[in-house]
Amino acid sequence: MSKRLDKFTKPFQGSRIPFLLVEVVTDGTGQMVDLLFRYVNFPAAVLVGLPADTLQGQRFTHLFPADRLSALRPFQAVAFSGSAAFFPYTTLLGHEMTITCYQPMYGLVACILDSPWAESSPAESGTALVENLPGAVAVLELSRSGVQFLSFNQRLCNLCHWSRKELLDRSAGDFASLVAPADWPDLLQELLDAGRDGRDANRDFRLLRGSGDPLWVNLRAKVLSVRNGIRTFYAILLDIDQQRRAQLRFAETLRQLETARQQLSQLFDSLPVGCCLLQVPFGDGSAVPLHVSRGLSELFGYSAQEFLQDLTADPLGRIYPADREALSAEARQARETGAPLQSVCRAYSKAGSILWISIKVVWQPQPDGSTLLYIACSDVTREKEAELDLQIQSRLCGLLLEHSRTVSFNYDLKTDTAYLDFFAGGRRSTRTVHGYLDDLKTSAFVHPEDRRALAASVRRAVNRPGTETLEYRGDYDGSGWRWYQISWESLFDGRGDVYRLLGKAEDITSHKAAEVRFRNLIQHQKRLSKQALLSFRLDLSANQMMDCHARSSRLNAAFSGSAADVCLCSIASRLPVPAEREQFQALFQRDALLNAFRCGTIHFGQEHLFAPEGTGRIWARTMLDLAEDPVSLHLTAFCCILDVDESCQQSMLLQTLLQRDYEFVLTVDVASGRCRAHGRNRETLPSSSTYRGLLATYICAQTPSRERAAIRKAMRLETVTAALENTECYQYQCAPESESGQRASCLRWSWLDRERGLLLLTVSRDG
Repeated sequence: MSKRLDKFTKPFQGSRIPFLLVEVVTDGTGQMVDLLFRYVNFPAAVLVGLPADTLQGQRFTHLFPADRLSALRPFQAVAFSGSAAFFPYTTLLGHEMTITCYQPMYGLVACILDSPWAESSPAESGTALVENLPGAVAVLELSRSGVQFLSFNQRLCNLCHWSRKELLDRSAGDFASLVAPADWPDLLQELLDAGRDGRDANRDFRLLRGSGDPLWVNLRAKVLSVRNGIRTFYAILLDIDQQRRAQLRFAETLRQLETARQQLSQLFDSLPVGCCLLQVPFGDGSAVPLHVSRGLSELFGYSAQEFLQDLTADPLGRIYPADREALSAEARQARETGAPLQSVCRAYSKAGSILWISIKVVWQPQPDGSTLLYIACSDVTREKEAELDLQIQSRLCGLLLEHSRTVSFNYDLKTDTAYLDFFAGGRRSTRTVHGYLDDLKTSAFVHPEDRRALAASVRRAVNRPGTETLEYRGDYDGSGWRWYQISWESLFDGRGDVYRLLGKAEDITSHKAAEVRFRNLIQHQKRLSKQALLSFRLDLSANQMMDCHARSSRLNAAFSGSAADVCLCSIASRLPVPAEREQFQALFQRDALLNAFRCGTIHFGQEHLFAPEGTGRIWARTMLDLAEDPVSLHLTAFCCILDVDESCQQSMLLQTLLQRDYEFVLTVDVASGRCRAHGRNRETLPSSSTYRGLLATYICAQTPSRERAAIRKAMRLETVTAALENTECYQYQCAPESESGQRASCLRWSWLDRERGLLLLTVSRDG
């Protein structure tokens, strides 16, 4: 192909006339979608802004933004119609030129470029293509949409470790995509300031690369043109990575050196104990104080300068006279053996008070023969005074464990040994368990179902230090399984590792039982509230009502929101009988309930007449249970008022019937067929009697045999219940087998409690 084009391009080789030859690429329908550079001479490359070797054989959209192709739309008509064209064009650098184009061959366009800028400033044009600069060269465009690079040389590709195509595909012309995100805001601000002030930009930043770490480069940019608020920069990027990293290392070294100096100067003042540094010259010279920490001088009540002078006059001047000789002897022995000196002695403060001081001295020989003494002092006066308090506290802890069901644990991780301390059989007991974690698998003191969970809690307390809590069942005194709640506390050594676990297992069996009872009372009250006249829960400790449910809205409004004592008084006011009201008030007062709970009474009940709406009386049963809330520890009262008017009336009715002259008064359970006698003849009927046996023994046996079948059919429970569907009372008479002096029996059935399936049967002798 190149040989065929030589006849068109040969006249322009070495010519100063800017000439280029492009091939129009279409999408198959005749529409131009790209241009392919077939030939570009040096003057044309200068005007375009890229080296000729870079343009040769490349597509337009691979080198320039795709939207620039629309300005070259006349190429499409020239390439396929054979006509010529002449039109203006503005380069990415903002330079205007005119393009004269014609068709040398179908699909090709030959272009002659003409630019006043190229003729007037050929030297300036050549600088855009300088390839011998030590860094990468790029033309950048700063607009509202960001910073785009219009062109660049091969060295930028080398710095980024990408080919030209990869660089364009990755960044799509966006210069920000090549800058480390942390450096982009400062770089963008530098370009904005340079464009506004008309100065050169200079900024270091990290350049992102295809492979390897980001590269430190220096950007130096000069404003080429300003057009419609869009500024074009000619930029040079210099590789300063090694220099920058060397500067950073040097700066870090200086910073560390300065930090070390500050730490050295502040060492004695920042230590948590009082420190001083003394130097003993070669031979038997006296110690010379070099430095005294602020903490040590404040310990004795001096300023640093005053205490330094006091030590210079007499290093042992502050030591209690009775302890000086012993301290000097210990110091000589420690120096001879080379071991640090550790001792506790008394010393005088500036105010004259006596302090207990813990002293630690380390000797450090120096090359010149002298010796440095590093002395650390701490005030242990409180520790000495607290020894007696610690003994008292230890005894008090022992007393707390005695006569209680609390088990203390002391677990040593290094030896896997646990020490258990508890009270059993009236005395304090201690057990040592070696291989504690393995022993838990078969331990007789822990419930089999809880052994694994207890071992897991120990491991969690070791691996995740903190407070670990677990509930489990144990038997430490042989009294049976009881619930315990154990809390583990982790202790740390100087390296921050857990070296010991302290645990306390408290017997919570009663507490758990109280929790279960409290939950059951809540559920029981919810069930009763559906059939109760009034159901409410009171917080007697806080004297407030927690919730209230009533059968009627009027009754609910009368009690809701009131205090606990007011609620109880309002209920008492609705008892119409004075004696019952006095009994209710004495039993159900708030203070009386609190005192009764302290004495161990938790159940209360009373049957009484009740006027729920203020008028009308019904029999009601008030039931109240006391329980302690396991969360708030407040005393809670669960109270229900049930309507027992119907059962009371039935009871009174039965008592009235028993006073009459009935031979038998019985109640019959329809479902089971069992009978129960009441009144004077109740002893003659066994408690296990059934209705069928009663008919056979006492009724059918006394009637004529010829009538027994009819009587038995008439008295069957199925017959009786069917008859009671249409009448309130079913009655049947039968005559005895012997007529001499005996009256006929009259049997009457009626429902005593239809819902429960309970029948009332009365047997009388008619005159």
